Order: sequence, then structure tokens, then C-alpha cells
Amino acid sequence: MYSRIFIPLLAILLSFSCNRQLEQSSPTALLGHQMHVEHIDGKCYAKILMPNQSKQRTHFLALYTGEPISSIYLDTFSLELKPASTKWVKKKSEEECLSPNPEDCMVWSMEDMPAEVKQWVVVNDTSAIRSFTIEKVSQKVFTKMGGYKQRVEVRCPEKIDGLFIRKVADVLHLNGFLRNPSKTAVDPEFQSALTRFQRANQLPIGHFDEETLMVLGI
Repeated sequence: MYSRIFIPLLAILLSFSCNRQLEQSSPTALLGHQMHVEHIDGKCYAKILMPNQSKQRTHFLALYTGEPISSIYLDTFSLELKPASTKWVKKKSEEECLSPNPEDCMVWSMEDMPAEVKQWVVVNDTSAIRSFTIEKVSQKVFTKMGGYKQRVEVRCPEKIDGLFIRKVADVLHLNGFLRNPSKTAVDPEFQSALTRFQRANQLPIGHFDEETLMVLGI
């Protein structure tokens, strides 16, 4: 009986202790915690994960709108609208979790995302077949693959305080990436929001680099 009471109580105490340590630590306690920052001539640099670079390509297709027929003036056109990629997904840990807080039992996992491919029946000679409509189709094309680390200029840790974090949190909140804007320190929710913002804008991932700050308007 006592052991059944003790284990949940221990989990609560451990969770409370970790949260107190986070609150009392520096504003950047989780930010780039495995990232070495170099100080050179008053500036700071770190090796940061670079994202995939992509662009939108536009196609105008003459889509056949008539009854199904076999014709030399019709073709099947396939287009990869979005290339295969990877995506960070938050899901429940497969390992036993004793914390009473469900969020403590969630982990981030990288999963493969298949390519998005679509087919159309198109008219290859619009002077021979009149049953068609012109449709604009956008295609996402990778111009440069990421997944590698590159040395870039970042904001020096001593210049990152609670007020700075709050400014970033406000922008992330206004853009729909962060639910709670009243952040004064980097926690897992803030780190996740910043990472998603950086991926959505094709920015270096995981730190306050100069390009990210420019896009944030800070």
C-alpha cells in the first residue's frame, strides 16, 4: 500500500523540482543546450541545423472536361506537388512514464512524410479538343536540401534576458505558433514554437540567429 502511494508522490516531487530549477535558471536554459557558442570580436557564432530550401513552381494545365474517350489529343499528366520529406511529430512515449502530467510523457519523433503526387487528364492540342479548362497548379520544389549544420552569427547568451524572450514570444503568439505569450524563459513549449516558426520560414533551426531575428522583426 505504502509503495503505491510513494511512487506517484515521488513523481510529483520530481516534476515540481524540475520546474523550479527551470524557473530559477537562465532564460536560455533549454535553448541550444547542446550548442557551443563562440565569442569572436564582440559577436557570437554557433553551428546550427540548416533547413530545406524550396520554392513554388506554377503550372498552367489544360484539363479535359469532356466524357471519357481515347484520343491522341489527351495525355495523363502526373506532378509531384510536394516532395518526400521528414516531419517532427509529438507523440506519447513508448517507455513507462510516472509523471502525473501527460505533457511530461510526450516525446518528439522524426517521421517520414511521403511525396504528394496528383494526376490529371490534359489536352495536348487545344485546337483539336474544345472540352477543357485552364487550371493553375502550384508545385513545391526543393532547391537545396538541409539537414547539415552551418556556422552562423547568433545573439550572444548574455544579451538574451526575460524581456527579450517575451518579445519573441509575443511575435510567435501573433503568428499562431505559441499559445501562451507570457514567456520570460525558454521552456519546451517555447522551443517547439520557435522551431516550427523557423521551419515554416526556411530559417536556421534551434537558436536566435540573425536571420531569424530579422524575420521576427526584433
